Amino acid sequence: MEEKKDFQVQKKGTSLNNSGQGSSCIVPDIVAKNFNWGAAIFNIIWGISNKTYIPFLPCCIVVFIFNLLLHVKYMPFWVDIILRISFYIFLLCYFIYSGINGNKWAWQNKKWKSIQDFHKIQKRWAVDALIYCILIFILPVVILMYFFRNDIFG
Repeated sequence: MEEKKDFQVQKKGTSLNNSGQGSSCIVPDIVAKNFNWGAAIFNIIWGISNKTYIPFLPCCIVVFIFNLLLHVKYMPFWVDIILRISFYIFLLCYFIYSGINGNKWAWQNKKWKSIQDFHKIQKRWAVDALIYCILIFILPVVILMYFFRNDIFG
């Protein structure tokens, strides 16, 4: 119960802003409960923008190690397949881990004007992530369907 002293009530219904104080600050429940799509999709860029460098290090290390392993000349086929599958499994787990902890990291490492400002900025990241996913995954399918419409629809 003593840990909650850092997050005190300032006025009726509002809270004292304790953001940007590092891992020692208490993250409000309203901030920590949401999945952060910006942290999940734009991992490194989001991390730099929010002064959160935690997502940067594991991603670079794993990409570097897997890149080295995948370029070994005489690697058996089954080892190559296992490495590639484990790489994508790691990326999926890392995507989920970053999304779950993104709001907590951003709150702890960057000073925010208010909780509303924090939510506004993180919502913008989420909208950008949605637009990016649409452009990367859905738009190519629509373009291919357009060019091959006679083959597809008869």
